[in-house]
Amino acid sequence: MKKCFVIMPIKSGPEFEHFRAVFENLIKPTVEKHGYDVKRADDLKGGGSISKDIILPLAQADLVVADLTGLNPNVFYELGVRHALRGKGTIMLLDESRGDPIPFDITTYRVLRFCADIKGMGALTREMDQYIKEMEGGHIDTRDNMVHDWLPSLPMNVLDSSLGSEEGKLRSELQTCRRRLKDYEDRYGTTNEESTIDPLSVILEAQKEAKEGNLPSTLVDEAEKAAQGGNSSLFLEKIAAILQLRVARPTMRQLMRLFQSAEMLDLPPVTEALLDHALKLFPENRELVMLRLQTLAHADNPKQRAKARSEFLRFLGIEVDGASITFQRPLSKTDLATLGVMFDAYHQDGMHDEALRLIEPLRPRESNSCLLTRNYARVLQKAGKFAEAMTFFRKAAVMPSSDDTSAIWFGNELHNAEQHRNAAEAYLVACMRDPNDGAGFSHFADELAWLVREALLSRGISNSPVPLDRLKQLVAETSVMSLSCRNRSAETVDRLRSACERSEVDFGDVAALLQESDGQISTANRIAFARQQFDIWKTELTDPSCESYVFDQ
Repeated sequence: MKKCFVIMPIKSGPEFEHFRAVFENLIKPTVEKHGYDVKRADDLKGGGSISKDIILPLAQADLVVADLTGLNPNVFYELGVRHALRGKGTIMLLDESRGDPIPFDITTYRVLRFCADIKGMGALTREMDQYIKEMEGGHIDTRDNMVHDWLPSLPMNVLDSSLGSEEGKLRSELQTCRRRLKDYEDRYGTTNEESTIDPLSVILEAQKEAKEGNLPSTLVDEAEKAAQGGNSSLFLEKIAAILQLRVARPTMRQLMRLFQSAEMLDLPPVTEALLDHALKLFPENRELVMLRLQTLAHADNPKQRAKARSEFLRFLGIEVDGASITFQRPLSKTDLATLGVMFDAYHQDGMHDEALRLIEPLRPRESNSCLLTRNYARVLQKAGKFAEAMTFFRKAAVMPSSDDTSAIWFGNELHNAEQHRNAAEAYLVACMRDPNDGAGFSHFADELAWLVREALLSRGISNSPVPLDRLKQLVAETSVMSLSCRNRSAETVDRLRSACERSEVDFGDVAALLQESDGQISTANRIAFARQQFDIWKTELTDPSCESYVFDQ
C-alpha cells in the first residue's frame, strides 16, 4: 500500500486540537481516497520528536504533506530532510489565516494556501485532490524543491538508490576507514614512520572517548548550538572538552566552525586561541594563514596591525628596503585578491601613501588584472585622489577580465558620490556578470529607489531614462529578480525592503509577484531582464572603448 506521511505542528492544548482536526477531517480523508495509508508523527512510536521514527518515513513515504502554518522549526527541519532525499512527492500547505507568511525560499515552489473555514477547506480539498492526480498521472515531471533543482545529479529517490547496494555499503565502510586512518596518521604519523605507539591502545582509547560522547563531531555540533543560543559558558565548556581529547582531534573544517562560533559570541581572545591552535595542527593550510592575517589586519590593537603588515609582505614575497621595493616572485590571482586585506592594515593606521608606494610598481606588470586595478583604485581613494580613483574603479569594472565584484565596487563609489543614475548602470553590469547573485539586482533596485526619491522631491524632474511611474514598477520587478536568485543574503533582502519603502512600493506586492512566478524565473530570464535594462540605461560610462571618460570632482 502507498504511504503518506504528514508533518505539521504537534502541540498541546487548543493548538493540538486544531492541527489534529485539520489532519483527521481534511488531509487524511483526501489522501486516503487515492489509496494511501496516512500517518502523522504522533501516530508513530517515536512521538513528535525528531528521531529515527520520523526520519525513516520522510525518506520512505511515497507522499509527504507538510503543513507550514505557524513556521514551526521541527516542520521546516523535516521538510528540509524530505527535500534532500526526494526530488518530488511533497505537498506544502499554508493556512493564511494563522501566523506569518512563509520565507521566500519556499514561495518559489508550489504551496497550497487556504483559510481554515468551510469555504477554504473545501477549496483545499479540491486542490490537493488535483495535485495528487497530476503527480500520479505523470503530469508533474519536474522536481519540486530547490535541493534537487540545483543538484540535478542527485537521484530522485536518494534512499532507494543507495540502500542495500554494494556501492552504498562500500562507501559507508570506506568513509569510516578513511576517517579513522586520517585521525591516526594526523596524531601519530604515517605507518612508514617508526613508532612506539600501540595501535590497540589507541583504538581502545578512541572507543572509550566515543562511548563517553566525546567525539569531535559531537562536541563541535554541541558547541555550535550553544553559540547559536548565545550560551557562552556552555560553548567554552565544549571547546575545553575538544582540546582535552586524547586520541581524536577536530578536523580543520571543524576548527573553522568553532572559530566562526567564537566570532558570533564576540570572544576575540578565544577566536585568536582557536586560530593559533588550528595553525599548529595545520601549519601549511593557506586558508588558515590568510584568516589569521585578516584577523590581525582588522584588529583594534595597532601592534597587531603592524604585525599583519609585516607578515603579509613576507607571505606575498615583497621586500621593502627604504625606497626599494622588490617582488621575489610573480603574484598569483589569489595573491592579488589578498592585497585588499593587506592594505586594510595600512589604511586603518592612515598609512595611505605607504600603501600607494607598494602598489605602484605592480601596475605595469598587472595592467590587465581587474583585481589589481580595483585595489589600486581603492588605495587612490584612501589617499584622497578621488578623480583618479574613479577612473580606475571604472577601468576595473569594464575591462575584459572583470567580474561582478569590480562592477559592484564601482557602483558603490558612484552611490557614495550620490551619482545614482550612474550607479544604477554600473550595478546592471554586475547583474549581467553574475545573474545568480541577488546582490547586484538589489543594488540596482536601491539606486532606482533613490532616483524615485529625487523625482518626488523635485516634482518629477529626474535624470533617469524612464519616467517616475516606470521607476516604481522597476523597483518591484528588480526585487523579484533579486529574490529569485539562488545566492541571496539577509543583507540583500534588507536592502530590497529599504528600496521598496523609499520608493513607496509595497514589499508585500513584491512577495505576491514572486509567488505568481511559481519558481519559473530562470537564469536566462534574469540575464534577459538585465540586458534589456542595460540597453535602456547604458551610456559612455560603461563603454570600454571610451577610455577618456572624465568624472566630476
